Amino acid sequence: MSEIRVTSVVGENGGDRVGLTTGLTVGPLTGTTGIGATITHQGHAQFAGVCTATSFVGNGANLTSLPSVDYQKISSGSSTSTVSSFIIDNLDVTTFSKFILDWQSIPVGDNKDLHMRFRTGGASGSSHTSAFYDSATMGVSGSSGYYTGYHMNQSYFVVHRNAGNQDNEGHGTNITIIPRKSGFPARMGNMITAQGFRIDSSGNFRHETTTGYYNHGSDIPIPTGIYIDYEDGGGIGKYNYVLYGVK
Repeated sequence: MSEIRVTSVVGENGGDRVGLTTGLTVGPLTGTTGIGATITHQGHAQFAGVCTATSFVGNGANLTSLPSVDYQKISSGSSTSTVSSFIIDNLDVTTFSKFILDWQSIPVGDNKDLHMRFRTGGASGSSHTSAFYDSATMGVSGSSGYYTGYHMNQSYFVVHRNAGNQDNEGHGTNITIIPRKSGFPARMGNMITAQGFRIDSSGNFRHETTTGYYNHGSDIPIPTGIYIDYEDGGGIGKYNYVLYGVK
């Protein structure tokens, strides 16, 4: 195999493109791996056909014409400091049809239920506290044991029943939130489902499935946020969350 060493290759008249009819290999042709070369290109580069790479470096902020993603991470966070409540505002209910919240928390008080409300009005708005929140829970307490919870006309959803306040206790849940959107028929939207667990003050593990619905024909909020707290406003000792939006 022959070798040609040059510092530059230009077209016939100094400005023409140079064509490589059978392709170009950069780096070793055989033998040693892990040795490559850096290609620096000034101006725009265009590739007609498939461009394959084993890795991509950078955040891709300037990439265009990418396919849309229907499932997107919106925010995440955690805290080990006591807060009275947890609020997310300015949910993009125009873009997203539902939201999925992965949530874990420990109450300040012992054996407290986990509650949730809708919020309206954006960051300057408020929690919607009218007593039209209905929720029902089915729980598993053993290999053959179960229990139920039924909460009608409350000012909040009871997402999960009581949990203890020690580090090995608390709640963990996956909450799907389907807000009402402008143009929905009456009574459509404003519902939640939750699949999760709780560990009570005696260290008992319980699985729970909950469904909630804001049940009123004329008082119909268009939610722009959510509010989470514990029974009796006892405070949240620790929490961790990730919020996703689904188009």
